Amino acid sequence: MRFKMTPAPEEIFSTLIFLASCISMAKSSPEVIRSMHYEICPKGFIRETNQNLQSFFSLSFVDCVARCSEHPGCYGVNVCPGERSEQVRCSLTGEVLPGPCDDLTAGTSSPQCFHVTKDLTSNQVVCQNGGTPNGDKCDCTIHFEGRICNRLIRDCSEPFENGYNTTDYNGAFTIQPISAPNPFTVRCRFEYGGITLPFWRWNTVNFDKDWATLKAGFGDDLNINPDYENFFVGLENLHHLVDQAEYQMNIFMSHPDGKAGAIYNNFNIGPESTDFELTFDSFNDPSSYVDDGFAVSSGPWVFSAADHDVNGCYGLKGKAGWYGPGCEGYGTFSSGDFDWPVNGATKPIEWMMFFLVRMSPYDEE
Repeated sequence: MRFKMTPAPEEIFSTLIFLASCISMAKSSPEVIRSMHYEICPKGFIRETNQNLQSFFSLSFVDCVARCSEHPGCYGVNVCPGERSEQVRCSLTGEVLPGPCDDLTAGTSSPQCFHVTKDLTSNQVVCQNGGTPNGDKCDCTIHFEGRICNRLIRDCSEPFENGYNTTDYNGAFTIQPISAPNPFTVRCRFEYGGITLPFWRWNTVNFDKDWATLKAGFGDDLNINPDYENFFVGLENLHHLVDQAEYQMNIFMSHPDGKAGAIYNNFNIGPESTDFELTFDSFNDPSSYVDDGFAVSSGPWVFSAADHDVNGCYGLKGKAGWYGPGCEGYGTFSSGDFDWPVNGATKPIEWMMFFLVRMSPYDEE
């Protein structure tokens, strides 16, 4: 932060030297990393406003201005003598001045009052991860998001909303949903609002893994080749992904009679404590003949594996996957061939993929 004095009293000058060195060390919000300029207005005048954000006592107006810099809605500070000689009373104001030190009024409480205003013309955002300043925020590169581009994207919809909305950008992306402790890689398709692909498999590849592997994720390394088509982000990562907002799950598949898709609205996967229980609100069949693979039971649909057979369904079916209380369901995490109901009959599936489309704002932290 840098300060400019408009005819200010001599007694303030020594404070400014201290202020310039201290403010730069003041802790600021990680979402507001700025190079800020403030101007101290003439003594005896303050900003009268109805937008007083906060009032408090402090030992120095250094703290007053530091708090203003941390508050996204603060544009200035009225500083007056406090109740004790060693105090000042600070009032953060949220109204923008027409110009530096314009429209001030004589302080009625004390002639010692003065106003410190934020110079918005010199307020420059400092962007991270290759972002470029745009007003009071940053335009981020395709892999990052946040006001100053300080975090990874949460799913493939964020780059789409930021203008990366053509299929030219399709590929592998590292994401980190809100509650995910670590980032992970998915495939992104930049159409229909931004599609996140957490699962894709062919029936020639073994997807019947132990519980730890199913939980953590496995398959082709998309960072080596984003066109690989056998991967799963893992049950834990899938839970974090769909838990941060409302998602529509689109399941697309190829079978002997052609290709088809099924849509599950408000699709969700619970945490490991629920055995990654699968839930959804409703089912749609845009192809008119793919059946709901979870319609045979009202649930709960929990995930069973060879070494985590919570309901005995893996032992009965011989395939990992989500099963109902009577072992209804189709083990899509098989060692080879797997099935899905199509037009009233069980059909062998050649390949299957999951598409996730975000349908609501994020549930913020």
